Amino acid sequence: MSKAPVVEKAEARDSAIVRIVDYLKAFLELGKFRLSLSVAFSSLAAYFIVAESVSWQQVVLLGTAGLLLAMSANALNQYLERDIDALMERTASRPLVTGLIHPVIAICFVIIGFLLALFLLGMLCWCAFLLGTIAWIAYIAGYTVLKRRTSRAVELGSLSGALPAAIGVLVASPQNWTVAALLFMVQFIWQYPHTWIILKLYEKQYAIIGTKVRAPTQFNLALLIASILPPLIMIPVGLIVGLNWLAVLAVTAVFIVWIIKVWVKFNKNGDERTLRQFLVVNLLMLPLHYSIFILLKFIGI
Repeated sequence: MSKAPVVEKAEARDSAIVRIVDYLKAFLELGKFRLSLSVAFSSLAAYFIVAESVSWQQVVLLGTAGLLLAMSANALNQYLERDIDALMERTASRPLVTGLIHPVIAICFVIIGFLLALFLLGMLCWCAFLLGTIAWIAYIAGYTVLKRRTSRAVELGSLSGALPAAIGVLVASPQNWTVAALLFMVQFIWQYPHTWIILKLYEKQYAIIGTKVRAPTQFNLALLIASILPPLIMIPVGLIVGLNWLAVLAVTAVFIVWIIKVWVKFNKNGDERTLRQFLVVNLLMLPLHYSIFILLKFIGI
């Protein structure tokens, strides 16, 4: 008996599995999964920083809602920008550009993700529902639509990325508007450096699509200031939630020294490699700061 049919069936099965995996990966790319995960993380981190007692039901609802809301917004962003994404090398491989995902399927993904996220946020509290809706609208109607019309689009994009932290605080402690406002400012400012760096690194590609968003004229100085402010604002956050003042200052000092050290290197060399190093530091700094504060809280320091 020939083994050829058996081999062919096995190869066909393996090929089908590969196609399914590739399709699932395309949906993760459509929703910018890693970026969306960072949004959900900021919301959960804010929750754990202020929570006196942890409700794991709230944690699951908050994390799932944050991830779905961000993925829905990112998917709609790619749907609306699929024409200009095709013009830039860094975005030309996105699934809507390559045709791996049909635009109608993408819109269904957006609607289902958005409605499910709002349902879950509504289960948490009215404030989470309201702020989540504002964040989603600000990203789409503000950043996505307006970035080819005004430089102010960055502020609206940062607004949408900062609100999840405030949501996390208010779910854990509905009256704690002070910490919610402080973490909103931390997240709002923290987004500027890596936005500017990406604009700088891909300046020529962004020029092709005619975006009005630009890196600041005093790029190096603005980069330093916007990178140092978030850890400084984390000081009152740590003190308000009851962390040891010496530990709070020590952690903050370490992050500021780290930022300055990498910035000095970039300011001296001014090349793309050191700019990318600064981008990595900026992206890692806040999640690490959150994580250390959470650790200090739960070990009682």
